[in-house]
Parts: sequence; C-alpha cells; structure tokens
Amino acid sequence: MTSHKMGKTISLFIISYIVIGGLLPKIVFGQGESAVPFLLIAPNARADGMGEAGAGLADDASAVHWNPAGLAFQVGQEISLTHSNWLPAFQQADLFYDFLTYRNHIDELGGTISASITYLNLGEFTITRDDPTPLGTFKAYETAITGGYATKLSADLGIGLNLRLIHSSLANINVQGQDRKGVATTMSFDIATLWRPSAFEQRFSVGLN
Repeated sequence: MTSHKMGKTISLFIISYIVIGGLLPKIVFGQGESAVPFLLIAPNARADGMGEAGAGLADDASAVHWNPAGLAFQVGQEISLTHSNWLPAFQQADLFYDFLTYRNHIDELGGTISASITYLNLGEFTITRDDPTPLGTFKAYETAITGGYATKLSADLGIGLNLRLIHSSLANINVQGQDRKGVATTMSFDIATLWRPSAFEQRFSVGLN
C-alpha cells in the first residue's frame, strides 16, 4: 500500500470513529430514561480521576468495564478488586460498591477472556404502613455478572465483546399493592473496538464501546 493510500485509509478510519462516536450517544440515550445506573459507576480510581476517559486508555483489567477491546492488547493474567463505601456522608456501613474483574490471555484462543462481578449493596429498609409502625425489613441490591472475549484484527486494531447478566432487587415485596415486586433480571452486551497505531508508539489510541 502506498503512503498516499495508507494516509487516506487512516483518515477515513478516524473520521468514521468521530461520526459514530458523535451519533451513538444520541441514539442510545434518545429515550431519556435510566435503568440500572449502578453500571455507570467508575470501578477504578485511575480512570475516574481522568474524567472517566477509560474507553481510549483501556490498558488494564478494568478494560472489561470501559472498553473490552483493550484486553486484546494485554498479555498474561490480572485480577483487580475495588471496594468503596457508597454515600459515606450517610455513615451507613451497609451501603457499599464492589467490583471484581479477571482477565487472562490464552494463545490457543487467539485472544483474552475476561469476567467481572459488579455489586451495589443499597442497605436494609423498613416496611411500614401509613404510620411509622414497622412491619418488617428487606434488603436492596443490584448486581451484574459479565463475561467477555477480545482479540486483535490486526497489530493496531482490537475488538471485544461482553455478555452481561443484570439483576436488580430494589424491593422484593409487593410494591404499593400493585401485585408485583421491584425485582427484575435482564441481559445486555458490549461491542467495542480500540485502535492503537504502532506508529505513535502507544502514545495515541481511539476507543469506541
């Protein structure tokens, strides 16, 4: 490939990323609703301190959360655990957030497998009627279990896929006499890419998840 054609290809690639990156948020969040917001919590202090710019960095085990394609560039094994008191101003020991992730590069599979568990404990709540008389208690929590795989399409381009089981148990009782509980289970997935051109000696990368 001539340098002119290579430059044109790279330019088109970058433009495509910019266009897709600009349009996807409008499409994804077009409904204006929010569900299981605990999945938006930054699981590591490093990316959180960088303004949650993890999709383009994605160079450690937390890439499972930010951009699974980043795992395609990693070798060996790594395990990471985050524990954080949630809303510490309330001084409630049963409000906490946990994130556990593991990744392992396997040559026989041609890529990296990963897994993570996200857990948000929302504490214990008291059930009452129209007065403060307690009738009982229940616990609320949300959790997600994720499995993924990432591989390289070329020396500079990686792709990643996550499949996630989400369980939200906000109220495992009959909610306001509606004959239904505040409990739900669903699935979600991530499709991601990471472009890390070797010409920039790993000082420049573009990620999309």
